Amino acid sequence: MRPPVKVWDVVLVGNFEPDGQISMLRYAEALEVGLKERGHRVYTCSPQPFFFRLRKRARGVNKWLGYLDKYIIFPFVLRKRLAEIQKLSRTMVIHICDHSNALYYFYISSYCTIVTCHDAGAVKGALGMLPDCPATYFGKLLQSWISAGLRRVDAIACVTKFSAQELDSLVMKGVKRTVRVVYNGFNRDFESLKDKESRTLLSPWPALAEGRRYVLTVGSGLRRKNRAIVLQVLKKVWVQLECYVVIAGESLDEEILGLARDLGIADRVIEVSRPDDWQLQALYRNAYALLFPSRYEGFGWPIIEAQICGCPVLCGDNSAQPEVAGSGAWFRDSEDVEGFASDLIRLENSDVRRHLVELGYLNARRFSMDKVVDSMEKLYGEVWAD
Repeated sequence: MRPPVKVWDVVLVGNFEPDGQISMLRYAEALEVGLKERGHRVYTCSPQPFFFRLRKRARGVNKWLGYLDKYIIFPFVLRKRLAEIQKLSRTMVIHICDHSNALYYFYISSYCTIVTCHDAGAVKGALGMLPDCPATYFGKLLQSWISAGLRRVDAIACVTKFSAQELDSLVMKGVKRTVRVVYNGFNRDFESLKDKESRTLLSPWPALAEGRRYVLTVGSGLRRKNRAIVLQVLKKVWVQLECYVVIAGESLDEEILGLARDLGIADRVIEVSRPDDWQLQALYRNAYALLFPSRYEGFGWPIIEAQICGCPVLCGDNSAQPEVAGSGAWFRDSEDVEGFASDLIRLENSDVRRHLVELGYLNARRFSMDKVVDSMEKLYGEVWAD
């Protein structure tokens, strides 16, 4: 058995920034900060755009140019970088921050390697088990390669029990590896903004700056995020509640814009495309409620972000959402328009609203990057000892 280690040389393998996977980029960034604060030496290695810079000249092939950068160039760059670091270190651990990059293991198999698994959605999509995440032929091959990498790494940290269960049933299939549940922590400060400051940050949107009531939804435009249901719920309640809906995150596509027009509520829909950290916190703090009817989540960041900001949460009753939201949210079937609408109306009762907010805040306090780093240090030690 190897002697215990107090200071690690941790190589964090991050994501390809042009892919726009903001939550994955922030996860790696927050983990880097947390490990450095504990005195560990941290090196972050991520694929860099090379072929991808040609995209303006070769339109329509952006994805394939990115694949060249991620799967052809980067593995060799990573292997060279690890060899350089190893010359200076006897306690090096490789931590692949996103399971979708587990395929890099085949290039670095001689090193102690850990992967964080955020969800099994893409695997389910490749198996035809998640209609909202369909996979092309190449996508299925890619997921097969990723799954093979996950079955061979030294350890896996899953962000929820739900993700660990899906990993076991869909990917591992009896293969024994060290798997631990390590809940996510907040990757940004969501508690320092004052209420007066938050209203000022919403000044680019007149209705919000004026203090109009709005229901908030946050996330990408992926079909599983279920933005269409949010609009249908607004249609049910907007007269009674006199509210708007704010859709924050990825820009609205033509399908959602068309649905808003068809429902006659286009003038009640406010798009906040890619808000910065302060704007997002302001949106949570001033919202009437977060409506998050996602059909599938491996974790669900907006749930705890809203809770810590004092925003009532209404979310789906599926996947990891109940596990993450705890007792601090109300749950419905993700397609239950009538149910979500009635819950929004219930929140007009100030006592009911206050109680839900308090429960949400208490629940959100379970999650912190300090706890994440504690768990990762233990996991590094556990794998290293073997």
